[in-house]
Amino acid sequence: MTYGAADITPAATVNSPLAIRYVSATPDVATIVNGKIHIVKAGTATIRAEQDGNNNYLPAAPVSRDVVINKAKLIVTADNKEKVYLDPIPALTFQYAGFVNGENASVIQTPPVIGTLATLNSPPAITTSR
Repeated sequence: MTYGAADITPAATVNSPLAIRYVSATPDVATIVNGKIHIVKAGTATIRAEQDGNNNYLPAAPVSRDVVINKAKLIVTADNKEKVYLDPIPALTFQYAGFVNGENASVIQTPPVIGTLATLNSPPAITTSR
């Protein structure tokens, strides 16, 4: 599972007509919403399936499973820039792609740094074509 994915329907099965109830032991990572696993953040979530008994069936033993929630893939792409010989180096900028759940760059704990080895006196690149 990956952070930002749609809610997931758990797949526990039983041999009785009684309903299965799901509980998250780690609601900071994943919760249960309308019987589905709802991802809150990346990490490991422990989901427990429970089934109460009734007059005809004993309660089932609870079963827990760990679910690993992977981080969403974030892509950082440098913007194309040009520099004329002896002109100042232009401001280097980049763009993000891949934020989920309405998030933006404010959630990044360690923002990327962009730089160049070029200097004011760097010689021009020579491009050839055949």
